[in-house]
Amino acid sequence: MNVGLNDSNRLSFFIREVPRFMGCICGTPQMVNIVMQSVNQPIIRHTILAFSSAVKEAQGDLVPLSVYRNIQAVIPNIQRAITESNLNTSHLVSVTFLAWLGLTISDFQTAQSHLRGLLSMLQATKHITPSADFIRHRPNSMAMFLFCVAVKADNYISSRNLANQVAIPPIRFIESYHREWLYYTASSEMHLQYCLATLQLDCLANNICHLQRQAMKLRAGKVRTAEQEIARRVEMIKAEHKTWTSRPYIRHHVLVNEAWPRSLSASSESIPSRRFLTYPEYIIFDPTVAYVHMTHASLIIHMNIVLTGELNSNEAESRDAAILVCRIFAALKGALGRNDGMMLYGCITTLLFAGLIFTDDRFKMGKRLCHRRIG
Repeated sequence: MNVGLNDSNRLSFFIREVPRFMGCICGTPQMVNIVMQSVNQPIIRHTILAFSSAVKEAQGDLVPLSVYRNIQAVIPNIQRAITESNLNTSHLVSVTFLAWLGLTISDFQTAQSHLRGLLSMLQATKHITPSADFIRHRPNSMAMFLFCVAVKADNYISSRNLANQVAIPPIRFIESYHREWLYYTASSEMHLQYCLATLQLDCLANNICHLQRQAMKLRAGKVRTAEQEIARRVEMIKAEHKTWTSRPYIRHHVLVNEAWPRSLSASSESIPSRRFLTYPEYIIFDPTVAYVHMTHASLIIHMNIVLTGELNSNEAESRDAAILVCRIFAALKGALGRNDGMMLYGCITTLLFAGLIFTDDRFKMGKRLCHRRIG
């Protein structure tokens, strides 16, 4: 294969910056392994170069030509492997990052096509069932890593646009199974817990996206017990969502920063008097935990939208969650400084949900349109 002058820079960028761009805190060993495989696997190398170029160089609707040149070197290889039933790890890796490439350049339809292709490949290679349950007694760390980052990509797309169906079926968070494959890649028990906390939130986000579409069908069908059934399902997800704040190595981060909002809610102040600047600065013990805590807060808003079927900017729980998202984002911007770019890209969806809550009531029609678009 042809080697370009900037290829080494893009490979380094893939290891150093792309995991933060994807919001993935548990995949550095896999990313290094993928780059090492790319030395003698042209399909992986072309995929890395295309994705890295898109992340680093794409601006607005302008996508570097090098992205398309590298893609053209990948797609025929994957199609041939599918036709000949000759799939291997390099094809799984390529399809996963092609999906992320589609997400990066806002080609959501292509991205979800690749995600569905990855699911078919994982089924063909006996890693998961058609319902996305895990098959192997001993999990393959690379396959599990690819599946988990695929779930994250699907969540980004599905939560922003209700017109997109969720590519990955409803999944269950099986901590013992994830712990087994993460054990050999996590640097410490604390890092392992951070990884598990992230995966649990990704699983919840997947479940909420599915529930939102189920709720729409129940309401559209004018089922007499629709609201009771929706409330029951939301309550089940909320119960698991609450357990996240008690996770080891997570709990003390959350307790310190949620103490003030609880006392404020218990006070006699009215909701209109509660303003962002009346809250204290969010305390960051670790940027990684602050980042996932912001995702946790945005899921509260999403669940309440599903529960009521509409946006309610005066609903206290969602408003507190939106304020928490903004507090964390402001603190991360201050803590990370010039190194914030890649990590804070993953905050876009959380900020969108917070923005929906803060939208002025004079623009209710606009809120409905935005809600339809981003879910």
